[in-house]
Amino acid sequence: MAANTLTKPHVISEPAVLGGRTFAGIQSQRLFNWQFLVLASIWLLLALIELFGRSFIPVDETRYVTVAWNMHLSGDFLVPMLNGMPYSDKPPLLFWLINLGWSVFGVSDWWPRLLTCLVALGNAWLIMLLARRLWPQLQQTPMHAALMLSGTALWAALGTAVMFDMLLALFTLLGMLGLVMAMQDRIRAGWALFAMAIAGGLLAKGPAIFLHVLPAMLLAPWWLRSRAMNWRYWYAGAGAASAIGISLALLWAIPAALHGGEHYAQAILWGQSAHRLVNAFAHQREVWWYLPLLPILFFPWLLWGALWKAAVSMRKNGLDEGTRFCLSWLGSTFVLFSLVSGKQIHYLLPLLPAFALLAARVLQETPKVQHRQGLPVLLVIVGLAILLLHPPAWVEDHPATAWVVHIPTWTPLLLIAGSAGLWFGFRNRLQAKLWALALVSMLLAGVIHLGVIRAAGTAYDVRPIAHHLEHLEQIGVPLAHAGPYPGIYDFIGRLQQSPQVLDRPHLSQWFAEHPEGRAVIYFNRKNPLDGLDLEFLQDYLKMQVGVVDNAQWETWCSAHPANCGRPGSRPLTSGH
Repeated sequence: MAANTLTKPHVISEPAVLGGRTFAGIQSQRLFNWQFLVLASIWLLLALIELFGRSFIPVDETRYVTVAWNMHLSGDFLVPMLNGMPYSDKPPLLFWLINLGWSVFGVSDWWPRLLTCLVALGNAWLIMLLARRLWPQLQQTPMHAALMLSGTALWAALGTAVMFDMLLALFTLLGMLGLVMAMQDRIRAGWALFAMAIAGGLLAKGPAIFLHVLPAMLLAPWWLRSRAMNWRYWYAGAGAASAIGISLALLWAIPAALHGGEHYAQAILWGQSAHRLVNAFAHQREVWWYLPLLPILFFPWLLWGALWKAAVSMRKNGLDEGTRFCLSWLGSTFVLFSLVSGKQIHYLLPLLPAFALLAARVLQETPKVQHRQGLPVLLVIVGLAILLLHPPAWVEDHPATAWVVHIPTWTPLLLIAGSAGLWFGFRNRLQAKLWALALVSMLLAGVIHLGVIRAAGTAYDVRPIAHHLEHLEQIGVPLAHAGPYPGIYDFIGRLQQSPQVLDRPHLSQWFAEHPEGRAVIYFNRKNPLDGLDLEFLQDYLKMQVGVVDNAQWETWCSAHPANCGRPGSRPLTSGH
């Protein structure tokens, strides 16, 4: 191939791919149409429901907002801190964005969660741009892809979750858009976007961004197998863009490593990522762990008969480049994450755009669908509603889920009536049924937040104890925390200083030095409360959490010396 491959290598000239249109024609399409505006409005309404339906859920959300709160208190935006120590588990971008909003709107509970909602809308906009690049001749596919992404139940349920995966999905989509642009008519702009995606992904969730964007880039000879390409230039461009992205992320990482100390430097530059990939310190699972979760990950679309019928038909007709691109992205990344030691279902959230794009393309050849093709989805909804109405006895008896008996009756009834009404109330047209299923997922997410999570009460809502600790701090009472402390109460209680973290054996000595102090203690079957009259007590997860003073602690330790680590006794682990 000629030496000018870098300037004219990837312009598509195949009418079969373009459908008779040029990529310049993409620019004439409106980025926002009425359907997208309706989708954005419904998404924001769902966000409001979720904002009123729950507080920050421990321990992840409460920890992350506390790290952002510590940034706000200290004014140090270089090294994230938790309990007075550098926090190396996550990079700082989410914490920066939270603080940016607080600097504009003031410190609030709603901004960190609304931020995730806005990032999700950004994903919907980017997936439309990418779909228009992949299939410019298919005018409905971009909106269908955005609808299927927003209407995936897991995506809707995490629409206001203060976590890093939605932000990582945004940079994954940006990287994929950059790849496609680099392969088509915007080479420099494409690699610039790819570099930004690498930098943003590294600052959002570390090296996980490489698992999401590099496989599709490396597999380009497969999804572009019909092209005559000089692949040396392709991989050179990708390598240069990756190097630039890494260099941009190092503008934070190197000063942070120098400022945070040797242990923090080793953790952010190598330790945390290597351990998560090879031998996870948390959430270690088997290789096959994700496979049985696929129906949950891709609900409701994977249970929709119309999708499977369209997939069989499309397979017979052959796969275009855009479809192969999505398959390489989805399949290779799924395999890599299955091989990674640490696994959580939300780690795959950045894969949902790949599935939404692929499913929207597959369904494009199905203008009309039938009511019965959605019955598996409705049966799952009905089954879930029945479980909410009449939970099994073992669920009611379990300490972590005893609150299910308080789920209001309207919750499952609304779920059944709303889902059936949405499905059968829309016409048997593809676009109408896509809207119906998307709204069913959003209804499910809203019902879970307003009905189920609210019924859990203080089991997942630490505002009561956090506000009690806030009151104690305001009147000058020293605070301690028995056992590991992931910053659960600091932000919600707006604590100016974290409680002192101690092991139970050292708590008596701390009380001797702080006779007016209070300590947060966890009680469960191993550490029973035994009717002790505390100044504050609430349910928390599958245990209880209380605030004790010196006299109460001594009374409890007298009855349970082994649990306190008293001399001559066998110390037990904390109930937390």
